[in-house]
Formats: sequence, structure tokens, C-alpha cells
Amino acid sequence: MKIESIQLYNFRQFKGEHKLTFSMSSDKNVSVIMGENGSGKTTLEQAFRWCLYGTNDFKVSELLNREIKELMGTDDEEKVRVEIILKHNNVMYKVTRYQILSKKIRALKVVKDGFLMREQDELGEWRILNKDEAYVQMKTLLPESLARFFFFDGERIEAMSRTLLDEKKSEEFQEAVKGLVGLDAALNAINHFGPENLKRTVMGKFFQDVGASGNNKVEEITEQINKYNNDVQQLQERIQVAKEEAERFQRDLTKAENKKNEMRDSIGRSNEVRKYTINLKQYQSNKKQHAERYVHKFAENSQALCSKYLAEQALTVIKEAGALDSGIPELHADAVQFLLDRGSCICGADLSSDAKKREHLEKLLQMLPPYSVSTLATHFASELQELVSNVDNIETELQELLKDERNDEAQIADMEDRLSMIDRNLPSQEKIESLNNQIARFKKLKMDAENEFAKLNSQKGKVDYQLKNAINKRNELLIEDQRNRKNLVYLSYARAVYEKLHEYYKVREIDTRKMLQDEINSIFEDIYDGGIRINVADNYTITTDVIDPNGQFDGTNLEQNTAQSYAIIFAFIAGLIELAKRKYVQRSDEYTEEDVDRVDGYPLVMDAPLSSFDKSRIHKICKELPRIAEQVVIFIKDTDGELAEQHLADRIGSKWTLIADSKICSHIERRM
Repeated sequence: MKIESIQLYNFRQFKGEHKLTFSMSSDKNVSVIMGENGSGKTTLEQAFRWCLYGTNDFKVSELLNREIKELMGTDDEEKVRVEIILKHNNVMYKVTRYQILSKKIRALKVVKDGFLMREQDELGEWRILNKDEAYVQMKTLLPESLARFFFFDGERIEAMSRTLLDEKKSEEFQEAVKGLVGLDAALNAINHFGPENLKRTVMGKFFQDVGASGNNKVEEITEQINKYNNDVQQLQERIQVAKEEAERFQRDLTKAENKKNEMRDSIGRSNEVRKYTINLKQYQSNKKQHAERYVHKFAENSQALCSKYLAEQALTVIKEAGALDSGIPELHADAVQFLLDRGSCICGADLSSDAKKREHLEKLLQMLPPYSVSTLATHFASELQELVSNVDNIETELQELLKDERNDEAQIADMEDRLSMIDRNLPSQEKIESLNNQIARFKKLKMDAENEFAKLNSQKGKVDYQLKNAINKRNELLIEDQRNRKNLVYLSYARAVYEKLHEYYKVREIDTRKMLQDEINSIFEDIYDGGIRINVADNYTITTDVIDPNGQFDGTNLEQNTAQSYAIIFAFIAGLIELAKRKYVQRSDEYTEEDVDRVDGYPLVMDAPLSSFDKSRIHKICKELPRIAEQVVIFIKDTDGELAEQHLADRIGSKWTLIADSKICSHIERRM
């Protein structure tokens, strides 16, 4: 089934006539309709459902465009119409639904609800189908019970995923599968034929006819048979409940035991905890020692550390004054004065007769202590330089201590992070005790349910035996009556058909569920990178198991996260499409099993489906969607639309934009 176009007239935001055509190419089977919130994306998605089935999820029930409504006078009439043209297995269909509305004082009144379905013949003429033909044809194309899996929005995906996450009994999935492969027809046939304790069934009618003989003994046994039948039915229902409870408690027990195994793995890491704890204490001790040494070193040399800046400034001033290196080291003015008074140098030269030498020594007196400023400055500069050098060494030691302390801090933080990570995974004694209590409780509940199951089966066996004996006794009493003999034969035939239908249904249901499970796993593996197996239980509860690298089930039941659940939904829909194709092939003389891929499947019409996925998953979803469905129609926000178009570029055959002209009116433009 593929949708060629949809045409709207005065439908909600779309005042006047608007038409969208969709790509029907097998290579470019994606149509993208982009628009911001409020531009009409959800309205378009709902228009499909209203046109095909007459239902919608609008909070405000009125479908007529508000601007048109406001312009209407009292008793004026206007029409709302949606028309869809679609193709299924090479036959074209035109589906039209409309309302004629009259404006009254306070509200609009629906004057007429109209629905037309046309089929195009080989000459291209459109033939209107009568009501019954249209009903049957719509059921053949896409029953409403299945439509919710092919026309949906992000909220619908979320609702379905919650059903999976809560592990509820997936009745809507079960109904969808049964309806798609014809199992619902088998169930209807089963319910039509039996059981015999219900008067409305075939078996029940024959059973009542047989019993209506006027024979008191027969009537007494008939009442017993009715009682046994009721008992059997009630026991069967209780047996089913006990079975489901045992399975549920087994799942709960498996989860609890898996958690306990995870705890054992965590407990086994206690050696790591001890090692990290010892290291942590050592680094904390080192940090304390380095900090104490730092404080002690700083306190001892605080005066020098604080004087370093002044000493460096003083050295600069002395050097810039040029007062250094003019005197003779360790030579005092008194020694020179002694030589002058004596009149001879230490070398023996005569100073009294040599005026120049005497003059030179007299000048030297001015540069020697206690008269020489430069000599004093030289001594002072030497002391300052020694102070600066000592402070430099102290600062280096302080920096090393600070570096060691910071390294200790980093190591402490690393040890604390490691311990915190392990501690989060290490269960407390309370958790261990609580989990052990859960395991014990689930074991008891499972055992109780299994015991109840066995007890009920035993009771049913006894009642079955009593029922069989009662039926045989009644048959012996009735066998002489010609009319009863005939009804007994009819009842036997009806019972045989009933049992055969049960057997047929059971085999088909198991085969169908297995085929669905295989298809879901095939698609899911492509979407979600593998490593996970999906199981579809007999009550259509869906669970996931972890598979090891060798492809073996490792005993772990995986808690589905949101991304997994959304991926399962898409995989489930893909499985439904595949089942629908196979069903058509089985009923058709035109196709064989090898022609499954040639058979039309279903379109996917989705409002904002990608907003539910993380960006890393969008690429795979965009890759799989065109392969899953014959046709994909996506209504999407502009921001997500650019990302979708990037990944779907080679599969897009039609692009449209919804533009909001006001809060109540929008229009549609084709994009190239």
C-alpha cells in the first residue's frame, strides 16, 4: 500500500484547498514535510486517520477551520473534506471523508457525515463501492486496529515503549499480530463452535438440544455435565493465571539473581578497595608532612623572604650609582696614613721626596674605610647578594614542597574517585540483605504458583474424568432416541472441529510468534548494534537478553532503556510489515514465497519520530526506515528535519514545508 496524495479542504489550520503528493518510487520512497511547532504537522498526521477511519485525537473536536467558522452567519453551511488517493497491489483507490456543518447560535452542528470509497478499473474509471464493499476493502487494505502502528507520532512511540519497559501484557501487540495473519479469524471460529457449556455456541446448541428430552435422569446428568464444564472452564482460567504468575515470578527471580551476581563481582573487588585505601592514607600523610614542612620553612625565613624585594632594589641603586669596585678590599685608611707619616711605602719607596706618590696615597685615603662610601657600598652589596641567593634557594625548596603537596592532592583525588566508583557499585549490607529477601520471596512465590498450577491441573484432570464419564452415561441413556442420536453425532462433529481449530490456532500462533521474533531481532540488530536478543513470550511480553561475543545467551536479562525500547518498536513494526506480506502471499495465487519482496507492504506516516532518539541513533534509524516500509512520510521540525534530510538525502523523493500564516491558518509549499 502506497499513498499517492492527500487533499485537505478547510481542515483545521488549512483554510481552502491544499494538496500534497508523496513519492511512490521504490528507490526514493521518502517524503519529508518540515515545519515548526504549530504549523500543522500533527494536523496532517491526524488527517490520514480521520479520512480513513473517521477517528482522531484532537482535544477540540471541531474540524472546520476557525477563520471560516468566524465568517459564517447563522444557518450558513460549510464543508470539511479530506481525500486520500492510494495504491495497493497495482489497484488505485480514492478515499473521501467529509462533514457538512451548519452554524447555530452557540456552536457548529454536523448536518452530514459522508464517506466515499472509489476503486479505479482497468479503463481508469472510478467506481463507487457500496458500504459493505468499502468496509471489506478497508479491512483488506489496513484495518484500523493495525493503523496505529503505521500512523503515529513521537508520543505514540513513547506510550508503546512504556508498555515494554513496564513489562505489561502486550495485548495491543497481540491483537495486531493476530489480526494481521488471520489468527483472529481462527479465534472467532473457535468461539463460534465452543465451548459446549455456552448456549450461544454451536456445541452449546447441540448440547442443549440433546439434553431437552424430558428424561429426568438425562436432565440430571446434563446439569452435572454443565457443572463440570463450568468447573473445567474456571479451572482452565485459574491454571492460565497460575502459569503466568509462575513465569512472572521466574523473570523477577532471574533479575534478582543477576543483580546478586553483579554484587558478587563487586564484592570481589574488595582487594582493590584495600589497596586504594592504603594508598589514600599514605598520600594524605605525605600531604600533611609537606604542608607542615612548607609552613615551618616559610616561618623560619619569613624575614628574608619579605626582604628579598628590597635587597634587589638596593642592589640596583648601588650599581646604577657606580660606587662599587673603587677601593682596595680589606685595606683600611689608618694603614695608608701610617705609611704617609712614616714617609716610606711597604715596598721601601721614599714617599717624602716623591710628591706624586704621596698625592696618590692621599687620594686613596678618601676611598678607604672609614672614609670610603663605595667600599661600604661594596660590602653592603655583597651582603645583599648573599641574602638574595639564600632566598632563591629557600623559594626553590618551598616550590618543591608545594609541588609535592599538589601531587599528593592529585593522587588523593584519584584514589577518592576510584573508591567512590567502586563504592557506588559495592552493595551495602542492607542492599544485600534486601536482595536475598527478594530472592527468597520470589522463589517462594514461584514455587507457590507452580504448586497451584500442578494442583489445579490435577483437579482439572479429575473433573475431565468426571465429565467424560457423565457424557458417556448420558449418551448411553440417549442412544435409543433417534433425534438424540442425530444431535449427538452433530455434537461430536462440532467438538472435533472445535478441537482441530484449537490445534490449528496453537500451531499457527507459535509459528507466527517465532517468525515475528526472528524479524524483530534482524531489524533490531541493524538499528542497535547487536549484542542483544529480543524474546516475544506467549503472552506477547517482550524482554531482552544479553548475548556474548560467541553468540551465546549469557543469562542476563537486560533492563531496556528508552533508546532500546524505541528501536524495538520500529523493529516490531518492521516485523508486522513482513508478516502482512507473507499473509498476502499465502492467500494469493499470483505470488509464491519467493515473491514476498514484490508484495506491497505498508507506509509509515510519522509525526516527529526522530525527536525520541539521540543523535547517534538517528543515522541508523534513517537508514533502516526506507528499508522497513514501502513508503515513508515524515512530519518533522525544521531543526530535526535538516538532520533527517542529511541522512536520508539519497532516499528523499518529495519535500514540503508547512508555513504558519497565523495561529489558525497555515499553507503548504513544495521544496526543491
